[in-house]
Amino acid sequence: IADNWRAMKELEAAARIYWNSKDRLPPR
Repeated sequence: IADNWRAMKELEAAARIYWNSKDRLPPR
């Protein structure tokens, strides 16, 4: 269960960084 929680937290952080960087990219 602990590993699952850690994986979810890492996934959430990665998704947040991905969306933030995506918003910074210029529209194509």
